[in-house]
Amino acid sequence: MASEISCESQDEKSALIGEDAKQQRGTESKLKLYHWTQSFNSQKVRLAIAEKGLQCEEYDVSLPLSEHNEPWFMRLNPAGEVPVLVHRDNVICDPAQIMDYLEQNFNDEGSPKLVPAEGSTYYHRVQHYRELLDSLQMDAYTHGCILHPEITVDSHIPAYAATCIQTQIGNTESELKKLAEQNPELKDAYVAKQRRLKSKLFDHDNIKYLKKLLDELENVMDQVETELQRRVEETPAVLEIWLVSPLARRRRRSVLAVRGLLQHGRRLAGRRPPPPQVPRPLPPLLGRR
Repeated sequence: MASEISCESQDEKSALIGEDAKQQRGTESKLKLYHWTQSFNSQKVRLAIAEKGLQCEEYDVSLPLSEHNEPWFMRLNPAGEVPVLVHRDNVICDPAQIMDYLEQNFNDEGSPKLVPAEGSTYYHRVQHYRELLDSLQMDAYTHGCILHPEITVDSHIPAYAATCIQTQIGNTESELKKLAEQNPELKDAYVAKQRRLKSKLFDHDNIKYLKKLLDELENVMDQVETELQRRVEETPAVLEIWLVSPLARRRRRSVLAVRGLLQHGRRLAGRRPPPPQVPRPLPPLLGRR
């Protein structure tokens, strides 16, 4: 009887030790995400983390308050862009690379795969549309349409929005120059960011270029809608199917919202312009995406 009690106690002790070790490993491998809630690239990464059911500490880096330009964040990511994922000794700053990292390093049975296995039927199709959507220039769409509301249809963007954006951009240029002087060890990073900002501003002020981007966006949205419908028709009874997973459906809603916002004046063949919409309050200016 005593030996049975001893064995039970030993089993309980082993179970507790195993649980403690599991918790310790979880603490050591904790994910940390630096992001801004309304950043498009941040949203993609947060959706991937949620879909895989991963625990993650999230830290807001406010774009409107220029926290992404502060020295502590520039040391973390010299490009000064969100999102940034930190895991153990790894710091990943590109959203596509973050999602690849999550897929490669968190692939146990309890974590669903977001990308089909390489060589499978749908792998290349998923990769094609992923690259296609990742190529969308969200900052050009948002800033370009705010600065040039004339290229949109029934735009409800108030006139003061363009002025606010231009003022914010001017302040950012001055701020980056000042920060470069105050932090000589980060001077190269701040100067590089100034150059990227000027290049983007040049593009965002080019109406011909913006219209070309909007035409390309329309074409991408058509391709995505066609592919999603094709997948539904191919596997109507399958609950978990590539390209119509919860992640894809959420992204679909996001891109459809972008499409509704950015419909521009030139009528496309066989299409009618969108009907008038009830004016909605403009969301707060969010700065760069």
